[in-house]
Amino acid sequence: MEAALHALTTFPNEDSCRSTMSTVEIAELTGKRHDNVMRSARDLKERGIIVSPQIEEVFHNGLGGAQKRSAFHLNKVESINLVSRLSQEYMSAIINRWLELEEASKSPRVSDLTRRNL
Repeated sequence: MEAALHALTTFPNEDSCRSTMSTVEIAELTGKRHDNVMRSARDLKERGIIVSPQIEEVFHNGLGGAQKRSAFHLNKVESINLVSRLSQEYMSAIINRWLELEEASKSPRVSDLTRRNL
């Protein structure tokens, strides 16, 4: 798996940062095709279970060369809801991944350290 897919993604707001997991990473962790994961995510969005995902355009190198596709960045509850719909057997993998993301977010980032030293 690519290291970039496992990087903690944060979207800053006034008080805190919100961690997310991409549908690309969910597809890799569950062994499902990304288009199937996105289909389920869109269905959950239509039902109001996924409320406002961050949408990102990602490039994928497939058999036909590089292709642009959309990916959602979901919060913890949304990603767990999505995986529970995809497959119960992968729930522990997603929960363990969230524990890793939360632990990583506790470590100060280089940009935070630089800002404090200014």
